[in-house]
Amino acid sequence: MPGTYDSIPTRQSLVEMRRHQSNMTGGDDTLAYAQTGEIVIPVEIQKKYPTIAMAALSAIKDAGGNPSQYVVGSQDGNYHDKTGAQQFNWLSNTVDWLANNRVGQAAISGLGSAAIAKLTGASGKQALATGLGSGLGYYAGDMFGDYLSNNQAQKALTADLEANKINQQSYDTQLAALKNPTAYKSSTVGEAFGNLGSEMFGNKMALTGAGLGGTVGYALAPTPKVNIPQFDPNAPSTLTNIPTSTAPDVLNTIGANEAANVSAVVPQDLPIAPTTPQGINYLSAVRNRDTGQMEYVNDTSSSPFSRAVNEMSSRRGGFGSRMIL
Repeated sequence: MPGTYDSIPTRQSLVEMRRHQSNMTGGDDTLAYAQTGEIVIPVEIQKKYPTIAMAALSAIKDAGGNPSQYVVGSQDGNYHDKTGAQQFNWLSNTVDWLANNRVGQAAISGLGSAAIAKLTGASGKQALATGLGSGLGYYAGDMFGDYLSNNQAQKALTADLEANKINQQSYDTQLAALKNPTAYKSSTVGEAFGNLGSEMFGNKMALTGAGLGGTVGYALAPTPKVNIPQFDPNAPSTLTNIPTSTAPDVLNTIGANEAANVSAVVPQDLPIAPTTPQGINYLSAVRNRDTGQMEYVNDTSSSPFSRAVNEMSSRRGGFGSRMIL
């Protein structure tokens, strides 16, 4: 069965333990993991100055830690699951405290909801209201969920007792465990965060309460006002009191006239108007104004284009004694 023999030390670990024990002097009898900078208060100093030890333990309690975990050899100490050495890292104890404390979990839920609301565009007041509602909702949901769970478990225990499945001593022991559940005690920082995540995200009733509380808080928060410029018809007509819109961005046209117009059509070579070939004379019929007889005279037009223009026009009077038809 997995895990049954995990607590049995191996031969190598026994050798290591005996080696350390044989090298301990001055009354030392415990192997511990400590952090650089930690201060150890010797037993002789505690006996001579008991107020120092009392002040240190009181400070640990005020900071949210368990003072018993910082006493060497204490049953409540934090011991490594593989080596058995006692360790005093503060982070894992703090995270364990959050995992065992409803107020700390509610605070984490509220801070997370407020941060998400602010990142998604909510105002400061809306974010604060969302965080407050989420924290209160988580706290209430967690309490209600624990009540339902303990109530159902207690009913099941009572039914087992009445059916003679368990005796009175077993009933009292399990009932006491329901009222005082085992606190989280982690051997590593990663395990501590895992316990916190399991406690927070595994409680569906608390998460439901946090979601409802955050939604209600956001809805009750004051909506930020938008300042819209108002036009006063009775105010003097000036450019400063007339609402204007922001001019849209336009392309910079400075120097555009000096740039080449690439959209223009490239000019094509046009045909030259035909001219009169050499050695050919054209005659035009004209009427003598005095005699009325038709006569033919040389056409002075230099090209067929000019003659076509002349033939489309008529003169009812003009110079000389002839009229061009």
